[in-house]
Amino acid sequence: MIFVMAFSASAFANEFTDTEDHWAKHSIDYVTEEGYFRGLSATQFGPDMSMTRGMFVTVISRMSGVDISGYTNAFFTDVPQDEYYYNAVNWAYENGVVHGMGNGLFDPQKLITREQICLMLVNYLDYLNRTPEVKNSVTKYADNAMISSWAYDAVYDMQEYGYLIGSNNLFRPDDNATRAECASIFARVDGEFFDNNIVNKPDPNPGPVEGLIYLGEFEKTFYCPGYCCNGKWAGQTATGAIPTPGVTIAVDRNVIPLGSTVYIEFLDEEAKELSGYYIAQDVGGGVVGKHIDVLVATHEDCYRYGSGNINVYLVN
Repeated sequence: MIFVMAFSASAFANEFTDTEDHWAKHSIDYVTEEGYFRGLSATQFGPDMSMTRGMFVTVISRMSGVDISGYTNAFFTDVPQDEYYYNAVNWAYENGVVHGMGNGLFDPQKLITREQICLMLVNYLDYLNRTPEVKNSVTKYADNAMISSWAYDAVYDMQEYGYLIGSNNLFRPDDNATRAECASIFARVDGEFFDNNIVNKPDPNPGPVEGLIYLGEFEKTFYCPGYCCNGKWAGQTATGAIPTPGVTIAVDRNVIPLGSTVYIEFLDEEAKELSGYYIAQDVGGGVVGKHIDVLVATHEDCYRYGSGNINVYLVN
């Protein structure tokens, strides 16, 4: 039922109570005002909810502006006529935007992966006969071998266009994407590369306060903008937000959900001055388990503050 609600309840972006402090707020505002996305309810967008293949294709059909009501020829046995994505999937298949999963299946309820997103969007751009502006030179990802052959060219097209890129030289092709991440991608396809929404964080150095959830002691490292520590795509994080020193941290998304605000208490004397509130906006190949990578302004700061341990508190 929740997936049906996600595409049946409408709301203007400024009515959502769960996006005000979200990094993707500006992109979410745009895609909802354009009518590409709808809310889960009148007040909830569900930014950190994962997107299914059916959801994603529905958004593409809305972006196209095509009247899809006449697309009633069924091509997939697992796309029932009474589902909200029925006409959208039929339209997308007839126009070469999607090709299915084989054996007459589309798998609409399966969570969409990053490499699937790339292929669908490249197919959609082909349908529009549109060639986007190239923003990045192609650089092979360290996990290049993990990209499926059918998505390989599309992944690097997305890198060139700046629509969907990796982090710390990793693409993570099998990772799923949230509604917020997809909102950012769709905004970029429309040419809208929004800055991330900087949360009005509390006083940066009050010390841990009542109401925070202690996550434990973590290992910390540092990275900086630019090729030295952050690959060649320093203008974007894994979530699509713009990396900001003093705000952005890279985390293991299985330990700390992306988009979360945390309070970090630095335990070593040299880095104590950095104690404060940060936003989980990035991931990295070496950021696994209780490990946080903190974005600082310069390569020199990386060496100055060094590695060590920190206490991490989740803002409830």
